[in-house]
Amino acid sequence: MGSPIHCDLVYMGRGPHDLYTAWVPLGDIDLDLGGLLVLEGSHKKGEALSSYLSRDVDAYCSNRDDAVEYASGNKWWDGTLSENAIALRKSIGGRLLTAKRYGMGDALIFNMNLGHGSLDNRSDRIRLSTDTRKQLVSEPADARWIGEHPPGHRQGDEKRTRLLTRRGVRTVACLHGILQETEGQQARLGNFG
Repeated sequence: MGSPIHCDLVYMGRGPHDLYTAWVPLGDIDLDLGGLLVLEGSHKKGEALSSYLSRDVDAYCSNRDDAVEYASGNKWWDGTLSENAIALRKSIGGRLLTAKRYGMGDALIFNMNLGHGSLDNRSDRIRLSTDTRKQLVSEPADARWIGEHPPGHRQGDEKRTRLLTRRGVRTVACLHGILQETEGQQARLGNFG
């Protein structure tokens, strides 16, 4: 399963908003392996996306009827802008862009407002890529992502893992990150040694 369309701001918006992501594939990625997909011009659609961009995946409204479920980690919003990239494109404009092939070491650099996701992996291989973020050193960083053991999005992680497992997705800690493998799909990792 690919990543739904989202903007990084809803995950990292407690620091400066003038932050950039460099997405770099750690191996060649063809269409079957599921490369990055971007919504052209979406980084300039702040007004149309203002309600979405003002949200924070780790915040919830304490006055909502279901606030206790959010606070306990039983319920969460995953930051998805849209599960339907075609409908989103029709709604705010722009083309859905990807590449037939990303080569190892290629880089896409974009700001926190760019709508992006990934295509489905329809191969028997695991797609490995890295996201590196850059901001001015003079700006305060989002505390969830700095320090020796940054907390990240911790609330509800165990419950999310159990939910994904019930949905047929196995979550594996690997290379300081998470790999998710759909049940029945065999994955191969290259030799990193």
